Amino acid sequence: MFQLYVRGDDAWIDELRERAPPPPPGPLAFGSRREVGAEERSTIRSELARRREIDQAVRKDARRRAEMGEVDADNTAYLKNVVTDVGWIDVERFGRPAADAAFLLVQHSGDLPLMLAALPEIEKDVRAGALDGQNYALLYDRTQLMTGGKQRYGSQVSQNDAGELVVARLEAPDRVDEFRAKLGLMPLREYLALFGDEVKIER
Repeated sequence: MFQLYVRGDDAWIDELRERAPPPPPGPLAFGSRREVGAEERSTIRSELARRREIDQAVRKDARRRAEMGEVDADNTAYLKNVVTDVGWIDVERFGRPAADAAFLLVQHSGDLPLMLAALPEIEKDVRAGALDGQNYALLYDRTQLMTGGKQRYGSQVSQNDAGELVVARLEAPDRVDEFRAKLGLMPLREYLALFGDEVKIER
């Protein structure tokens, strides 16, 4: 299902950096990719589905926006505990809905070591055709912005000081559609049209 991720101002990138704990020497170490029994797999799937619903509920209801920080922190703690035990939530062992839910929790975690560790695992499922390329694009671009880099796929949109929607800090504006096509994504202009308002591309 297509999802858009928008914040109302440029400060959201700084907020993500502030929420990220000081990174260790490398990404978070996941547990070994071990066999998971049917009961344990079912429990993890159900819990990820439940947490995804809560994640979306606090974002779609303006009255619950104040709960986002607490929800994200709780979801992040849960997911880190799981992946350090069983390894990443991949499609082969847990199915696509669970893998999608795990991606969403990572995307909203603000936990840079977790995000960096999840990125290559998500890429494997995307390259295998098991997950939507948008998952990888969203997480790649967000980690780049959080670490002071530039986004590759143009997936992250925010507002500038004038209140205009912008795609900021592209690493290669003239090649963005080439990068997106490799992930099976629509051209950037078509993606931005989904936001309803005009979105500018900074160069």
